Parts: sequence; C-alpha cells; structure tokens
Amino acid sequence: MTLQHSISAITIAAVCSSCSLDHPPQEREITLVTKPTFKTDSLDEVGGGDVRINTLKTSAGGTERSIYWPEDAPQPHTLSKTRKYTIDLVEEEHRFGHESVWTPELVRVKDGERVIFDASVCRVHKRQMTREKVRIFYGFPSFDRDYIQQAKAFPNTGLSLGGCCVSEIDPQTSREWICPECLAAQKQWKDIHPEKARSVPADPRIGVKLF
Repeated sequence: MTLQHSISAITIAAVCSSCSLDHPPQEREITLVTKPTFKTDSLDEVGGGDVRINTLKTSAGGTERSIYWPEDAPQPHTLSKTRKYTIDLVEEEHRFGHESVWTPELVRVKDGERVIFDASVCRVHKRQMTREKVRIFYGFPSFDRDYIQQAKAFPNTGLSLGGCCVSEIDPQTSREWICPECLAAQKQWKDIHPEKARSVPADPRIGVKLF
C-alpha cells in the first residue's frame, strides 16, 4: 500500500467514525464522461515532505465528487483539460446514523475507446484482479524498511489500513483489489524473511488465516 493509499484509508476511517456495523457496506459502479479538473494538496504541513496528492474534482452525473487520483494513473499534466474522458468508479457505502457516505475509488480511465488506466489489472503481474472483502487494520504498524521496498513487487495483497484510532462503531471491513500472484509472492518473501514481515498479515481476506 502506498503512502497516499494509507492516508486515504485514514481519512475515510475518520469520516466514518460513526458508521453502523449492523449495516453491511454496499458498492455501486459509476461511469462519468467528464473533462478532468484536479486539485493538488501538499502534505508538508503534516511531515509528509514533498508528497503531493492529486484529487479529481467533478460534478458530472449531477453529484459533486472528489476522487483520489492514484500515483500510477496518468498524471494530470498528461491529460487534456478540454477533452472528455470516460471515468469508471466504484463507490463503497459507509453508514453513520441514518445517513450514507459513498467513497469513490478510481477503476478505469478511457480516452475514447483506448484504456489508459485500469486499477483492476495488477500493474506488476498484468492479470485481472478480483475485488474482495478484507479486514481493516487499525493503528500504525511498524513495517521493516526492507519489506516496504520489497512490497513494490506485490502491491495488491488487500492490505487496508484504517488509521491510529478505532472505536466499536468504526468499520471493520472494506473491499480491495486482490491479485493471487501478489499474495503468493508476499507469502514466499515472508517465509524466507519471517522476522521482517511479522506484523504483516499473510492474507487479510475475510475467512482466511491472518498470519
């Protein structure tokens, strides 16, 4: 998981601190055709160095959305500001009280019929992934530096970080992209270096052994 994904997960957890656990989160697929307008935020003020996060701002489809733009997606400066792109999203529902918050995640970007980004395909192993229900892990786990570097070779293991604080009403699960080859590569590395990945679950999917 990248720093930006971790921050995104922490933000969602904060927004959904009053989520109802007796209402399982739903998902819906959204397709927008829109001209890209981005907002860029710096994390310098919270100790993030020169890390910058790009957010797609859109009101296409009648609903205003702020969509985190992944670092491996086409960067904003490479996209035309006057051309319309097809943006596929998946939105996950989080409940607080009687209200729902839908958090959008970018899935696919198309320029005409040409796919220029697809989050459902593992960028390392080039295979189609599945989106599965996983546990959210709260707190700030201490990851070994060697593991952080090696994890670039298996980026889609479903690890979902939820921030440093958790209450009884915080969400316990989310849905993440899972690549079986990423899981296998992570397991192989953990078997060889167990002391460097002790805090990392082998498979965070619901119903699967954690470590």
